[in-house]
Amino acid sequence: MKTSIEAKVHADPLAYHQTVQTMGQSIEQYYTTDGFFISQPGSNQWVKAPDNMVEKMSQITAADQMPAKQLSKLKDYVDDFNLEEKEGNYILTFHSKGEDVQELIKNTMKENFPEAKLPKDLFKKLTINDVTYRYTINKESYYPKAIDIEMNFSIDNGGQKTSVKQTLSGTYSDYNELGNITVPKEIKSSAGEIKNR
Repeated sequence: MKTSIEAKVHADPLAYHQTVQTMGQSIEQYYTTDGFFISQPGSNQWVKAPDNMVEKMSQITAADQMPAKQLSKLKDYVDDFNLEEKEGNYILTFHSKGEDVQELIKNTMKENFPEAKLPKDLFKKLTINDVTYRYTINKESYYPKAIDIEMNFSIDNGGQKTSVKQTLSGTYSDYNELGNITVPKEIKSSAGEIKNR
């Protein structure tokens, strides 16, 4: 299954506009102080998320989502990194497997998701076999340019094991060039409300 995301992100205050392409469908999203708006696949209709969902999202700071923050989570593994210089960039590579990577992913998931949102027995069912991180950082500005992550893991669901290989590749550009991100008036005026359950 292939998913691609193109996003423009404003750090302070946190706002973004992104388009997600997955399974033959395209979903567009706006998140600003005006709320969280989501397009409906296969139509020109939009919906607005309820205030309680927006409130939870607003608790996620932009700094937590930036590559530098993600990289800082690996500081305890700094001795395991390989550093090389290539074409004006620093390239940091990290590979881990076994119990070390299991603990790393466990701690990362707990940081990124409230425990109430994670199944209690998740880490008993989930086995991380190995993971590789590769960060490309501009040598002059220290801005991240690219990130590549490969992860192999398996999930045991009632004795039935599923093996998954996940690959993530991303690039970063246009730092300090985006300006303000706003929701178009026609979307704000036409969007229907998502009802709380």
